[in-house]
Amino acid sequence: MHKMINIHTHHPSYGPDILEVEIVDARQIRTDYSTPFCLGIHPWYIEEVDFLNFKEQITKLKSHPLFWGMGEIGLDKFRNKDLTKQTEIFEAQLLLAKELGINNVQIHCVKAFNECFSSLKSVGFKGNIIMHAFHSTPQLLKQFQREFNTYVSMGESILKMEKTQVLLEKINTDYLFLETDDNKDSKIENCYQLCAQKMNINVDQLITLISSNYNRLTNN
Repeated sequence: MHKMINIHTHHPSYGPDILEVEIVDARQIRTDYSTPFCLGIHPWYIEEVDFLNFKEQITKLKSHPLFWGMGEIGLDKFRNKDLTKQTEIFEAQLLLAKELGINNVQIHCVKAFNECFSSLKSVGFKGNIIMHAFHSTPQLLKQFQREFNTYVSMGESILKMEKTQVLLEKINTDYLFLETDDNKDSKIENCYQLCAQKMNINVDQLITLISSNYNRLTNN
């Protein structure tokens, strides 16, 4: 029986029927992990993390059996106005992912999709990207998918939006994930219920679909 995949959480529940990817705060990297995890310098914290120290840490931890990818990294025009510095750190991490052979990258992008696209193209990243908390348009997603192997992930608040119905109807769900992000009150079970309802399928079918998506990225 497949488990529910929570592709992006800052607060793992360690439930027996859930497989979670923990997004680790680069300001507090540790060495003990009991669930798949990603490491990355979040654009909110670029002034608080020394890049060379982060590079040393992720280089060591990449060999951990539960290491899953880099993230979350990206650009955020809403929270942090220094886009030049953000872009520098974002591209440095993408280059590091290429150097270390990290194939999965989870991206945080707020009001900066054009800049994010340009950075990915400039660096020439050829791995898999997951646009976390995605609630933009199907057209924008197609633009990214023409150039990059792009997946999207949605959380409970996004799944409750009316426009998400159209998004789910338009996108290829072979590139879909669900998440709880930083919301301690959100349960991945609720995300599956909401998403299955909007897709007009049952939860077991959705679990099978997203498990297949996860396995595709984990085994490549």
